[in-house]
Amino acid sequence: MAALLTTGCQRKTATATPANADSTEVEADTVIDDSIHTEAYIRQRVKHIYDLVLEGYGRNTVSQNSQVNTEQFTSAEYNNLRREAQRLAPEETPLDVPGADYDHWVMGQDIDDKVSMEVISVSDIRATTATAKIRVVNFRPTEVTLPLVLENGDWLIDSFITTFEVEGESTVFDEKKELKSYIEKMRN
Repeated sequence: MAALLTTGCQRKTATATPANADSTEVEADTVIDDSIHTEAYIRQRVKHIYDLVLEGYGRNTVSQNSQVNTEQFTSAEYNNLRREAQRLAPEETPLDVPGADYDHWVMGQDIDDKVSMEVISVSDIRATTATAKIRVVNFRPTEVTLPLVLENGDWLIDSFITTFEVEGESTVFDEKKELKSYIEKMRN
């Protein structure tokens, strides 16, 4: 936990050292505080975010209508899109907003007492972006891709992306992309 609280202000230029087969490369440009650009740190950060959210569910203090706001764990752009989509939604159809009919933290409408999350992988680490793949187990396992952005000195979730089957076809649902499409449709 201490690693999550420590941040530095050092600038370091990544070198062209060959990456091990199981490591994640950081882009070869200047990054700020390269300790937060490691796979281990990003895994720990995503786990920490989910631990806080799921702990809140256990105490029944985190939900879209509760005192604890999960916006602290998601990017400013994502939060703004979500708020704008909710603002534009007609009162009679608020569940038409992408992602409004389920909870993206647990990938469902109901919450299993044994809900859990594990980080499967971290990849594509750049100066301000990275990607985490997680498995959320809420009654059944669901794999979720989390694009991450470095904002205000730490990693935040920028979208929730899942793949599911509809009539034998794989469909990708990228919540941020769907929010953008919804807002565009509602404005036109």
